Amino acid sequence: MSRLCRESLNGARAPKPQYDRENAAIGIVHLGAGAFFKAHQAVYTDDAMAKSGGDWGICAVSLNSTRAKENLAPQDGLYSLKIMGEQPEYRVIGAVKEVLAGITDRADVIVRIAAHTTRIVTLTITEKGYCLEGGGALDFSHEGISSDLLGEGLPVTAIGVLTAALAKRFSSGAPSITIISCDNVSENGSKLRRAILQFSARKDAKLSAWIEANIVFPNTMVDSITPASDAALLTDVKAAIGLTDKAPVHRERFTDWVIEDFDGPRPAWDLAGAVFAPDVTPYEQTKLRLVNAPHSALTYLGLLSGIETVSAAMEDAGLRDYFYALTERELIASLGASELIDFPNYRDRIGARFANKSIRHELFQIATDGSAKLPQRFLPPLEINHQAGRSTGYTALAIAAWMRYVLQTLRAGDILNDPLRDGLAEIAKQSSGESGDDVRALLGLGEIFPQSIAGNEALTAQIIGAYEALKTGGVAYALSGLK
Repeated sequence: MSRLCRESLNGARAPKPQYDRENAAIGIVHLGAGAFFKAHQAVYTDDAMAKSGGDWGICAVSLNSTRAKENLAPQDGLYSLKIMGEQPEYRVIGAVKEVLAGITDRADVIVRIAAHTTRIVTLTITEKGYCLEGGGALDFSHEGISSDLLGEGLPVTAIGVLTAALAKRFSSGAPSITIISCDNVSENGSKLRRAILQFSARKDAKLSAWIEANIVFPNTMVDSITPASDAALLTDVKAAIGLTDKAPVHRERFTDWVIEDFDGPRPAWDLAGAVFAPDVTPYEQTKLRLVNAPHSALTYLGLLSGIETVSAAMEDAGLRDYFYALTERELIASLGASELIDFPNYRDRIGARFANKSIRHELFQIATDGSAKLPQRFLPPLEINHQAGRSTGYTALAIAAWMRYVLQTLRAGDILNDPLRDGLAEIAKQSSGESGDDVRALLGLGEIFPQSIAGNEALTAQIIGAYEALKTGGVAYALSGLK
């Protein structure tokens, strides 16, 4: 069977790009050419060009791997999107016009970002790709950042690559550019801006001043469940479109993108369903509390129960009841009143999304980088509700479940994908294994837990109690003790 590419595109049994793809120039560079980008930002751009055209083709860059280039380049950037539901839908996405690999093409990446025709850079590099300290500032002790500051050879970090490209734009008189973080990081644009300014200030004060005055870093909120691609997806796509596709992605139908409004050229993303708002914070906080937090809570409790997927976790009566109690009693309560968002309705939509059996969203995948996600998702509602004298037991159980999962995984010698893995492994080795010792040792990780929580005896005791319940009686027993 033929492989999807420019020459075979007309033979695809699926909707195809509805614009002049061949003549659309590249106007966007995206760093982090993974599944979420392909299922989210690239689709919005594909739809925007179908609505109003424009030179908004994308150069997709995978900084630390050649895999995206190996799969996409032979297909001329074309790939399939499967929308998962009772009746799945397929389409071919054409927004990606060029694919580069940072490992082999780093100089070309910098040149492409610096090109006068490039007007937007987007990023999905995960939180650890920003090389930040716990407070959100750039971590100058990071090996990659230290190396990039020395300037011996081409930069290796996204921060270094962007700064090098901005230096070229500065020296060549290129027009200003907008850099848009699309990662699940609170105040993502603001943190990226701070990191770039701090890095560039140590490289060149004039460059840093130019970036501060001319480059915009909007905050964003993104959402769409995008499971990892697997062999079954390749088989489904091949049967559906009649062509072999080595780079398909699948996602739920629901998708959301809220972008802090900015001046400057951009695709007609709003016509494709994106929202431009003066302040992303209300949308971001709602997603963190009502999507990301229960997602992680179900993940760790589900993994401790031997459950593999989100939908299977929602099929478990105890975990389903926990989802609704956690969101109603603690997470919605921590958000306060809002005229923009109907929280109960939003929560119910999330519950339906999580229960979608057509999406096999692996809990193991969601558990990745837990130490980076936990501070945003659980700690603010825990502190807010504690200070207000409201219920905190459901959130405390989620934190205890993360702790139990981490230490149990490490002590069993299994894989733990986490930026703090070495420190967590040392705790797993040195702690006595008693519930109080385990919890207090983990609470001592200042990169995760502020002193306002680690030093709060009431909250510490509650987390220890939840951890002990999980340890002695399992998840069902721990759930039964919630009031």
